[in-house]
Amino acid sequence: MGKKRLSLVFVTLILFIIFSLTIIGMRIKKYENLIYPGVYIGGIYVGGLSKVEAEKKLSNELTNIIRSNEITIKIEDFSLDTNYNELGISINCNKEVDNAFSYGKKLSFMYKHKAIHSPKIIHFQPKLILSEDRLKKVIKDIDEKVKILAVDAKIKRVNGSFKITPEVVGKKLNTILLIKDIEEKINENLQIPIIVQGHIEEEIPRVTEVELKSIDAKISSYNTTFNTSTLARSKNIKIASETINGTLLMPGDVFSFNKIVGKTTIDKGYENAKVIVGDEFVEDIGGGVCQVSTTLYNAVIRSDLTVIERRNHSLPISYVPLGQDAMIFYGYSDLKFVNDTDFPVFIEGNVNNYSVNFNLYSNVDLTGRNYNIESKIINTIKPEIKVIYDEELEPGETIVEKEGKPSYIVEVYKTTYISNSLLKKELISTSRYKGINKTIRVGK
Repeated sequence: MGKKRLSLVFVTLILFIIFSLTIIGMRIKKYENLIYPGVYIGGIYVGGLSKVEAEKKLSNELTNIIRSNEITIKIEDFSLDTNYNELGISINCNKEVDNAFSYGKKLSFMYKHKAIHSPKIIHFQPKLILSEDRLKKVIKDIDEKVKILAVDAKIKRVNGSFKITPEVVGKKLNTILLIKDIEEKINENLQIPIIVQGHIEEEIPRVTEVELKSIDAKISSYNTTFNTSTLARSKNIKIASETINGTLLMPGDVFSFNKIVGKTTIDKGYENAKVIVGDEFVEDIGGGVCQVSTTLYNAVIRSDLTVIERRNHSLPISYVPLGQDAMIFYGYSDLKFVNDTDFPVFIEGNVNNYSVNFNLYSNVDLTGRNYNIESKIINTIKPEIKVIYDEELEPGETIVEKEGKPSYIVEVYKTTYISNSLLKKELISTSRYKGINKTIRVGK
């Protein structure tokens, strides 16, 4: 009897194990196409649902919550109350549904049963999607309401002295940080309103009153005369000089004559006057402007500023020594120089009594040097003589139709002195000027 009873117990145990494993297997099989119990997505329970059912439930419940969820953006005294729908914030739960569905599926047989029978609470947090276009538009509107534009300090010369208008420090919204903060906040908890604090940054003007106050001395000056010019040429010189007058160059700034003065056109008031084209003087709009660029160039080379672009005329001009001119032709030839000092430079240009004058002002520390500019003709080629025989002239009669001019190669040297002691002598330019052949008519 004892053996029979033991056998019965053993068989019963085997049957119980088989029954239990069968029940467990059926339970596990039931969840092959379902999400395991205890699983939440964005705070919504999805345990026991298929992927399709979970996506539908999330679409019905979570999407509506997301659309109506409120968000408050605060920047100092400004506050904007809006919602996720207005900001174009949306949600795509496909990835999280996939992750939730995969949870527990790779566990061993008994661990799968444990995850189903005694589930742990598992949360999957879907990431919200920002509509960059909508969000940037809202943030741009906010920035427009809170920002204060930075305004550079201004300087002008009035009655022989400088008048400075202080700068205005601006402020602007740190839009990049605000977008980042919004993205972090909305993904912390999908079902509660959020408050995001924006950050304001100061926008320091490029030019400050302190910097402009360092302008306290004239560092260079040069003038040329045009007392034989026509009224049109004189007017052109005045317009160009007044356009440049008051130009401020901060350290590192590059001056471009063509950028400041621009193209000389009738609508700006420029008129026809003589200009050099090839080897001839012809009428064109803006004739005389090259005298302005040349005068300014000579003020610059008598300072610490560095010339980075300059061309000479094709023919010699009379108002400065050979090699010291600066030809302007919009779109082709420019006068450029850089303020490579540690101080701002103020350019004053004025026209008075048929004289154009440029003064450069900066810090007194730049006045310790003196400069001597010397032109040296290194080659002169006499003009050729072109003879034209003219039957209308008397035999032996000679008429000079065009006076010839020699061609030159000219080097210009800049000598720098400190307290009358020679510091250096340097070649700053080499100019080549065309000659004009002499033309004579001779009678046969």
